[in-house]
Amino acid sequence: GARQRGAVVHRVRLLPAVPNDYIRFEYHWGYLQNARLGEVIRLITEEEFARLDRDGAAVRADYWLFDDHTAYLMLYTPDGVFTQPRKANLTLLKKLVRDAKTLLAAAHELSYFQVYLETTG
Repeated sequence: GARQRGAVVHRVRLLPAVPNDYIRFEYHWGYLQNARLGEVIRLITEEEFARLDRDGAAVRADYWLFDDHTAYLMLYTPDGVFTQPRKANLTLLKKLVRDAKTLLAAAHELSYFQVYLETTG
């Protein structure tokens, strides 16, 4: 499988200015378990994302990127509840691969989530 050949699953979660119940649920019931299983999960706030994306060219979305060859956008309702994944087309995939290196380097480790909750709500 993917892990045997050294593949890594990366996830970048764009955090809203104010956390909602679904964000808390994701952290406690999804992210902690997935991280224990080897997924690399990084968190970035809307404000931090805007500072990184000065030219407005970065894709403003949560996504999973597999080996730089496949990406899935995570789609949410306006209230922040996950609805479904959508596979990225080749053009979008190229943008996500480009953006991922910058976002992964700048984003916080999963442990930042507690600081995020304490400082935003």
